[in-house]
Amino acid sequence: MSAEHFEIAGGESNVRQKDRLRVGVYVFFCRGGIARYTLELLRELSARRELWVELVCESAIDLPHQLDYSVWPGLHSLGHRSALLRRLRFLAGQWVNPLRLCHRAASVGYQIAHFGDFNHVTYPLWARAVRTNGRKIVATVHDVTRAKCLVNRWYEDSQLRRFYRDADALFVHSRAQAAELVTWAAVDPQRVHVVPMGGFDYGRPSADKQQLRRRHGIPDGKLAGLFFGNLRDDKNLDLLLSALVSARRDVHLVVAGREGARGHKPLDYYRGLCHDLSVHQCVTFISGYLSDVQVADLFTMCDFVVLPYSSRFTSQSGVIGVAAQYRRPVLASATVTFRELLSDHDIGLLMEPDNVQSLATGLSRMVRLVQAAYPFRFDDYLRANSWHVNAEITSRVYARLSGTGDGSA
Repeated sequence: MSAEHFEIAGGESNVRQKDRLRVGVYVFFCRGGIARYTLELLRELSARRELWVELVCESAIDLPHQLDYSVWPGLHSLGHRSALLRRLRFLAGQWVNPLRLCHRAASVGYQIAHFGDFNHVTYPLWARAVRTNGRKIVATVHDVTRAKCLVNRWYEDSQLRRFYRDADALFVHSRAQAAELVTWAAVDPQRVHVVPMGGFDYGRPSADKQQLRRRHGIPDGKLAGLFFGNLRDDKNLDLLLSALVSARRDVHLVVAGREGARGHKPLDYYRGLCHDLSVHQCVTFISGYLSDVQVADLFTMCDFVVLPYSSRFTSQSGVIGVAAQYRRPVLASATVTFRELLSDHDIGLLMEPDNVQSLATGLSRMVRLVQAAYPFRFDDYLRANSWHVNAEITSRVYARLSGTGDGSA
C-alpha cells in the first residue's frame, strides 16, 4: 500500500472544520524526546478551535489512545533489527521523508508546515516544493547546531543556516538559543520565538516510594539521586561518578537509560569506573528501553535528579520537565540554557560545568536541602512552563503568518 493511503482520523470536530487553519506537524524520528515533545504540543494545539492539525510521522510511533488530531503515518520507516539496515534506512529517510511531507502537504492543503525536526542535509532537494501555494514554514529548534555530521561539516552547516534563514518562524526554549540563532545563522530576531517546554507526565508509578526503593536495592538512610537518559559523553556521567566518592555516605546513584550511540563511551566503561573509584556499591544501573511506568517509578523513588552536562550542551532537556512534574529538584550544570531556566525558577541548584569539585559540593548542598524539606517552587515552574503557554504562543505565530490574526507573540 502506498504512503498516500495511510491515515488515522483523530477527533471528529478537528477534522470536520474545513475553515480552520490547516497545519501539518512533521516528526522524522518516531521515538525519543523530540517525538514526545511534539505529541504533548499537538494535544494542546488540537484543542484550539481555530486550528486543524495533522501529525506527519512513521507508522511505528507510539501514539496516545485518545487523539484529537489527524495522523498521517506515511513516512519511510527508520527502524530495523539490523544496525546496518537502520543506518541505511536513516540515510534514505533524509531524502524520502521530506518529499513525502511535501506530497502530503499539497494533497491536504497545509497552510503551515511545522517541523518538529528537519532534514537539513537534503534541504536543497525539497526547499522549493515545501513552499508551494504560499505555504509557511516554521520549525522547533531543539539544538541550534549539530554535534555530528553525516557527510561534510561545511556543507551541512551551510544548509542548516540556510534552512534557519528561510524559515518564516523558529521556536526555541531559551533566550540563549534565540541569541545563538541570530549570531550563528544570521536569522532575523523577529522570526525567533521562545516557548516553554512543559512538564512530562509518565503516569502513576507501580508502587509507593518505599516499595520502589526496596525493589531496586536502595539502602535505607541514603538519598537516591537519578541520572536519566541516553549515555552520551557530553552528559559527564564519569565526572558524576568521581564526585560521588565524597558523597557516597549520603547518596545512592541510579543511572537509568540506554547506551549512547557509536562513538560514545559504553555502559561497561562506567561500570568499570565505579569499581576503580570504589563506588560500585553506591550505584544502580538500569539499562535499555524504559516503559512509561518504569520512568514514573524512577522519578518517584528518587529524591533528586542530576544533570552534570558539559558546557558544550546548549539545548534544553526534557528531563527537567519530568523532574518538575514529579516534584523532584534538579542539580544541573550552569550551561547557558540550564542557568537561564534555574535562575528564573527555584526548582534546584546550579553548579559549574565540567568540574568535579563543584559537582561534589553541589551534591552535598542538595543533600542538605532535601533533608531539610526545602520548599522548591515546582507549581510556579509548571504554571509558567506549560504546554498551554507553548501552544498559545505557537498559535499566535501561526495566525500572524497566515494573516488570520495579529499574531503578537
